[in-house]
Amino acid sequence: MFNTYYPFKFITKIKPNDNSESFTWCHLFRFKSSKTNQVYLVRFEEYSNELVAIKFFLKNHRLSKARYKFVTNTNEMPTIIRTCLNILATFSKANPYSSFVFIGERSEKDKEKLSRRYRIYKYVTRNFISPTTFEHVIKEEYNLYALINKNHTEKNSILNEIDYYYSNS
Repeated sequence: MFNTYYPFKFITKIKPNDNSESFTWCHLFRFKSSKTNQVYLVRFEEYSNELVAIKFFLKNHRLSKARYKFVTNTNEMPTIIRTCLNILATFSKANPYSSFVFIGERSEKDKEKLSRRYRIYKYVTRNFISPTTFEHVIKEEYNLYALINKNHTEKNSILNEIDYYYSNS
């Protein structure tokens, strides 16, 4: 089910526009769905302690504040998630101490505490990312799944940072 993925391309590295964005760098990637011909943008937002938040959305939603909440109904989630994991693998090679977080943004259709997206990220991440390299940390109160790099020396600092960023969002 999660065996197919799309080829992706690194676009650019962006600094935050102003003080309202708390990341230090954003690495922007893109890929195009061969099923729908729609372009997706993937953001790897880098925070202190080499913590990276992975976010993706359709390019035509890029100007919307709700861009992470849209449900596309294209039935491509497995391929999209697998593509994001391939980007993560490439990013990790260049940044061997990075840790990662996925937020399962709630859509209007989510009635349960844990969003559908969160449950999918949790399932896929547990099955595709080895616990040898990353400690899998669940923060259900934020619908957050974290991969804490075992090579990073400041694990507690990363966990505190996650709590700080997501308890204030």
